[in-house]
Amino acid sequence: MRHRRMTSNHKPDPFTLTEEQCQRLLLLRARRAESEDEEGLEWLRTREQDVETLGAIARLLIESRFATGTDLNYTQMARLLGLVRSLAPNPNLDRRILHRPGEPDALNHDLRDWLYGSDPVPVRLERFLARRHIGGQTALQWLCAVYPQEWPLVTQSGLRSLQLAPEQHHAAVAQARQRYPADEAHMVPQKAVVWRLLAGVEIYRAVQHVLRLPDFVAVHRLLTQVRPGTRRARRALSALIHAPTVVHESRVEYAPPVTPHTPTGSPHGATAEPAPDTPVMPDIRDVRIEDV
Repeated sequence: MRHRRMTSNHKPDPFTLTEEQCQRLLLLRARRAESEDEEGLEWLRTREQDVETLGAIARLLIESRFATGTDLNYTQMARLLGLVRSLAPNPNLDRRILHRPGEPDALNHDLRDWLYGSDPVPVRLERFLARRHIGGQTALQWLCAVYPQEWPLVTQSGLRSLQLAPEQHHAAVAQARQRYPADEAHMVPQKAVVWRLLAGVEIYRAVQHVLRLPDFVAVHRLLTQVRPGTRRARRALSALIHAPTVVHESRVEYAPPVTPHTPTGSPHGATAEPAPDTPVMPDIRDVRIEDV
């Protein structure tokens, strides 16, 4: 009886990064800020384009009044998918998903619920994951694109780069359960997946607390080895960034071709403005404290 009472009163330890993990992150931020070679300049250009991309996403959603119930047409949704995908490679954000039956109407509905819904985050996340070919990175990539200062773009490569211990992962899951209370009876099918994804959010927020970068896209660039795009890719992204927001179209004129396809949240609804420019960083897996 005494053991049961002690267990019920126990509070899990909060998730924290080790001193060595923090030092590695700070070291790489300093190295990138001081880099003046061609690679450093390329990363600065990537950061500039990230800021422009986040601004274009915000303008598209605001000017189209998507949050208040106006659906995006095929052209607008295809543009939005391209902008969000530019933040991290992701085949689940390919415009070809709009070729499926019921699209883009279904994506309009599901995305509005995920980004602006009133239900608890775990419940909305479980609902969004029920879409075909939607993974955890895709769900969080959407949130980060719309709320870049509030929600991280969590990837498996980014988490691996931190070299976390098993007990740190357990602490992050426990912390996520405390931060996002929800009736788990409504999220049975993918309950474990939901808490694992939200644990990643807690981990990235701890990284951001150490680094103080302007947004979570910069954190994503730090924790991954995504190289700057080619000139052709940059030109294509620039065209998406500067495309007009309001596009009047006929559904017949823009109906996607019928071809076989093999697919390769903030509750407040306010879109954060893109933050000022700052350097971004490479992966941290091979950096040693002894290199300082």
